Amino acid sequence: VYLIPREFSVEAYTNLLEIPGLTSSIGIAFARTILGTLLTLMCCSFAAYILANRDLPCRKLLYRFFIITMYVNAGFIPYYLLISNIKLKNNFLVYILPYAVQAYFIILIKTYIESIPGDGRGRPGEGVFPDHPAAGKADSGMYCGVRRGESVEYLVG
Repeated sequence: VYLIPREFSVEAYTNLLEIPGLTSSIGIAFARTILGTLLTLMCCSFAAYILANRDLPCRKLLYRFFIITMYVNAGFIPYYLLISNIKLKNNFLVYILPYAVQAYFIILIKTYIESIPGDGRGRPGEGVFPDHPAAGKADSGMYCGVRRGESVEYLVG
């Protein structure tokens, strides 16, 4: 056994591809990665956008609920019973659906949405279109030391 091979050979790779079921396993891994990532991103983004809305009733309660679910876990037996009851045993969706909504990603995306200037609805003058004529008043509470209704002056330098 040497660190540097003496001659180039693809024999190991051809033997690897002859293993029964390996190519389908690789396909499942790629599908699981791509579909799981897209579904998780979509579900967490929807939830984060809803939680970032300051007009949402019970917003703090829902946010605390998501935070609590990060720390409190029911365990493997209730998880197995849930998967069995919703008929996900021996199903491809068992890799994707249980992990579609994750509290950590929701908190991460919500924090990013709240860091965008303005209220995130694309209103003129709130960071999306700063040169628009309606850019004279701050509308989204306290941002960069400007209170609601006060004039906003831009420094050109």
